Amino acid sequence: MKSPRAFPLELRVLHGDQAGARAELAHGGVCRVAGVAATGMPSALAEPPDIVLRSAAGFALHVSLPDTAGDAVVTVLDGTAHLGEVELPAGEPRRWRLREPLRLGELVL
Repeated sequence: MKSPRAFPLELRVLHGDQAGARAELAHGGVCRVAGVAATGMPSALAEPPDIVLRSAAGFALHVSLPDTAGDAVVTVLDGTAHLGEVELPAGEPRRWRLREPLRLGELVL
């Protein structure tokens, strides 16, 4: 049985000041994303972020990416995030389906 074919992964800013920004992501890896407000980098990140976005509402995320086809897993480390209408509790990994909008303050990824 063949494994699902790997497809290119990309993180896109769909709404906000940086709408249109995008970054290619590696399959099977992790990505740390930070929203930086005027107050500086969120303290919840133990390591430097891979992607930094401007955001009035500072935030920090940890995203685990699938090896091939499949959903990513997102964990909110700092700030507030919503998948659809559901607020994600900090520290709890949640499945992030392909093309499902993730709202972080004024930003939508």
